[in-house]
Amino acid sequence: MNVLYTIDGCHMCAEARKSLLDRHIPFKEVNLFRTPGAQKQLKERFGEVYVPVVLTSAASIKGKEIFTHSFHSITNK
Repeated sequence: MNVLYTIDGCHMCAEARKSLLDRHIPFKEVNLFRTPGAQKQLKERFGEVYVPVVLTSAASIKGKEIFTHSFHSITNK
C-alpha cells in the first residue's frame, strides 16, 4: 500500500493528495500530527522529517517529485 505522509495546513500536502486522487493512485494518508510514532518513522528512515512524502513498495518520493513521478508500475499491480 502506498502511504502519503502529511501535516495539517500544508498546501503541498493537499496538492499531493489531490494529485494521487486525480490519477487514481491508491494510498493511505498518515498525518504526522495525529499518528503516534509517524514522525519517528520518517526521521529514522530519512534522517529528517519532511512532508509530503509518498512511500511505496519500490520508492520514496518527496515533495514536488510526487507530481511528476510515474506510478505506472504501482497502479497496474
